[in-house]
Amino acid sequence: MGRLVPKKGYDDLLEALRLLQQRGVEFTLNHIGSGELDDAVRRQIQALGLQSRVNLLGTLPRQEVLNYYQRSHCLVLACKVAANGDRDGIPNVLVEAMAVGLPVISTRVSAIPELVEDGVNGMLVEPANPHALANCHAYPADPGSSVDRHGPARAHSVEKRFDNRRCIVHLHDLFRQP
Repeated sequence: MGRLVPKKGYDDLLEALRLLQQRGVEFTLNHIGSGELDDAVRRQIQALGLQSRVNLLGTLPRQEVLNYYQRSHCLVLACKVAANGDRDGIPNVLVEAMAVGLPVISTRVSAIPELVEDGVNGMLVEPANPHALANCHAYPADPGSSVDRHGPARAHSVEKRFDNRRCIVHLHDLFRQP
């Protein structure tokens, strides 16, 4: 899920999916969102032979987005610093996915490591590294992994550090200090 813009790293994600396909890994990517790279992403999907595995669903109503969060195995967001310097802070889709306990895989860009603690409540790799992304594919599906244990950790991190009510109370307390 996310806007189809350079800082989201869809070129890297699609290359990681090509690597997984070469390895014989079964997967389907359902992408929700739209943006300036829509045509380029579609061309890359074709060029990499991923048409049967990648579904670009466009923008969907909130309830449908929630349904996808709830039935997905993981959310992968391959953020990076765009050529023009644009980058994500803490992407909303990571917060939303973690709030429902969905496993997340992302990159060490900007403030993402403040939300996703590698090996604690998700997996992080270096940006612009499709091989590292592909190597994380077993994280959400491996029966020997600690994904089930991480579900509550993901939801707790979001609730503890990013819940609006808690943030407002904290800000109120800060403003009241002399």
